[in-house]
This record gives sequence, structure tokens and C-alpha cells, in this order.
Amino acid sequence: MKQIFAITKKEIQDNLRDKRSLGFALIYPAAFPLYLAFVFFLTVSISSVDFEKETDLHVTGQELAPNLIQYLEQSNFKIVEAPEDFENSVENLETPVVLEITDDFGKNLREGLPAPLKVYMTESDNDSDKAYNKVRTVLQRYGRTIDNNRLQVRGIDINLFESITVEKEDVSTEGSSGRAQGLMVPMAIIISMIMGAFYLAIEVTAGEKEKHTLEPLLTLPISRKKLVLGKFFALLAFCLLSLVVAIVSFVVVFELVPSDKIPDIFNFNLELISKICIILIPLAAFISALLMLISSFTKSTKEAQTYLGFSIFIFFAPFFIMMWKTIPAITAVVASPIISQYKLLDMVFKDETIPASSLLLSTGSTLLCAGALLGLAIWLYSKDRILE
Repeated sequence: MKQIFAITKKEIQDNLRDKRSLGFALIYPAAFPLYLAFVFFLTVSISSVDFEKETDLHVTGQELAPNLIQYLEQSNFKIVEAPEDFENSVENLETPVVLEITDDFGKNLREGLPAPLKVYMTESDNDSDKAYNKVRTVLQRYGRTIDNNRLQVRGIDINLFESITVEKEDVSTEGSSGRAQGLMVPMAIIISMIMGAFYLAIEVTAGEKEKHTLEPLLTLPISRKKLVLGKFFALLAFCLLSLVVAIVSFVVVFELVPSDKIPDIFNFNLELISKICIILIPLAAFISALLMLISSFTKSTKEAQTYLGFSIFIFFAPFFIMMWKTIPAITAVVASPIISQYKLLDMVFKDETIPASSLLLSTGSTLLCAGALLGLAIWLYSKDRILE
């Protein structure tokens, strides 16, 4: 055991001296959550429409519909006269939207016919699209008000045209948007764990081959099995370090953001953090063993970077699959490394109860696969061609 610890200590110390490796183990896990949080809040700010905020609305022909103008003003619009050449103004992104009230609007409205309105916008521009969505929603609301008034004047019950009413009852705790957000956090943490051990995995075998330091290491009075285990535990240490850094980064990010902007699924309390660690620690062993195996059969650092880079897609795949389709927590899923961790973490963020049998099956199968991968790495090290 002392020999294994000595190898582990050596690899960790060598990796700490390498600024690139240390940066990937510390900076990447800390920066990736910040990046995801930025993308999330930027997406929300771009797509959301604030109906309570007063915004300018350029209107042409406002004298033709005084009641509509009054309704728009009551709906938090500040009415502004549209430019003379308003179509070019909208096209050149000088004006987000322009509402045109045509001459036939009042006449058609009095005769009970559809009253024409035109909204000029630029769909390729986010600001114009948001402004259009707000205007369209308010105008539709105004149209429904007129329709109801017409029916009431004629003594017709407005419920006559609603033969069926469908109410949506979402029994999930986070909804569809929260589902995507809940999957992004596990993905970010898992990828951070990989990147934390990425360059150390390259150095422990492929790097030592290029530096010609592996052959002297193999001549030491230590079994190759212990040598592989020492390197494996060094990878595991950096993988777990990245796990901790990523979780801390998420905690800091969501502590700095106002609570009303954070979905309930991101309540990073001690219980949630504990569950995340329990689920992901076995995966850390699997990741370390996989990286160790891949680096063992590569002949150069460039080749190792290529193979290890492709291996990251294995860990991205469950994220995209679960974004597209809900995967049930059946035995086959829970017994599959990587997929089971995504599924269990998805259940954690949904505040669902995880059966002890599912957790044990996921942990056991993941550690078993990690042991198999590590065994293959030990077998490769037992061959003299490891030096080729």
C-alpha cells in the first residue's frame, strides 16, 4: 500500500507543477458553471416578455382608434408617433415595431367585421421579436374583450362557444424548462470531472512515453499492478477535486443571483450537495479508470488527446438523449454507468425519492465497470509493448 501511495503522491505532485493540468482541474470546473449560468439567464432575458414594464410603441394612424390607443396605454405602452418612413426604420432596426391602424379599422369594427391592424417587425432581431410578442398578446386580449362585449350586447352567453374546456395540470415539480435546466447542472459537473483529470491522464502514460520516463519507472522494484493503481488514484483525486470545485462554483453562482430569478430546483442545500456527491463519486472512479485505460494504449500525447477528446462525447450523449426523451428508471437504465448518474441526478433535482435499490445498483454496476476498465489497464501495463 505504501508503494501505491508513493506513486499517487508522485503523480499528484508532478501534476501540481504543471500549470496547464492544474488550471484544467481548478479553473475549468469553476468557470463552466459560471458560463452555463450566464447562458441560462441570457436566454431567459432574451425570450421573456415583461408586460409590467412600460415600453414605447410607435403607432401610425392612432387618431383612427382612440379606444384602442387608450387600451394600449393602460397595458403599459407609451404611444409614440411612428416615423414617416417607418418600414425602413423597422428594417434598419431603428424602431423595434410599428403598429399601423388602417382607415378601415373603425368602419369594420362598427359593422362587426374583422378590423385590420398591421404590426411591422424584424423577426431576425431579438428586440423586435420580443416587442412584437408583447404587442400581439395585448392586441389579442383587446380583440377578445370586443368579442365578449358584442356577444353580451346581443344577449348571447359567451360560454356558448366553449363546449369543451381543457385545463393543464402539470404534476411535475419543475416543468419542461426546469427539466432542461436540471439536466444542464449534472452535465456541467460531470464534464468538469473529466476535464479535471484530462491532462493528468495524458501525462501518466503517453506523456511519460514521450519523455522516456516510463521505462525507468517500470524498472523499479514495484509491481505493474501497483504502479497502475497509484496512477489511477492520482486521477481519482483530481477528478474528485474537480467535482468539489464545480459544486462550490454552482453554490456561489446561485448565492449571488436574486432568489426570485432562480428555479426551485437549484436550491443547493447540504442535502442536495450530499446526494450529488453520493451519486457521482462512483462515476469519478469510472471516469478515472476509463481515462487510465485510454491513455495506456496511446503512443503519444497527441494521440491521447484525440482519443480522450472523443471519449467526452460518451458523457454528453445521455444529456442529449434525456433532453429529447424521458428515460424511465428501469433496471437496465439504473444499471448503466453514466446514464444512471444522469437519471438519478434528474430525480434528485425533481425532488423525487430515489429507491435504495436503484442507488445501490447504480453504484455497484458503475464500480464494477470501473474495476473492469482498470483491470484492462493493468493488463496493458503487464505487456512490454506498453513502452512502444
